[in-house]
Amino acid sequence: AVLEPWFAARVLDEIKTTFDRTGVLWGIYQDFTQLVKEDPRCSTANPLFGDIRQPGLGRILSARGPLAFNSSATLPPSAAPILGSNTASVLKELLGLSPPEIRRLHDQGIIGDMQEGMT
Repeated sequence: AVLEPWFAARVLDEIKTTFDRTGVLWGIYQDFTQLVKEDPRCSTANPLFGDIRQPGLGRILSARGPLAFNSSATLPPSAAPILGSNTASVLKELLGLSPPEIRRLHDQGIIGDMQEGMT
């Protein structure tokens, strides 16, 4: 209620100029669709983003980790793991189950299909 009259009396360009000049942290409201379709900050023009192939979805825009350190290269964006893809390796490495024990759990329907960790 305090700020509404100030905003109502100005056009967007005037607000932008005032805010940019005074260092106010601000942004134009946009919904997610507008962000992805219209804002170059949310595109491959921004080094934070890249196109990836996500199983089950196809090509999508994805963000890489935002942190970068001088001693290591930044990693590119990568696909998210498929649900259950690490089940066998977790059971083997963290719980010490053998491949035959893991196969038995799968055959009994206790765990689903596994992508790795059965060797």
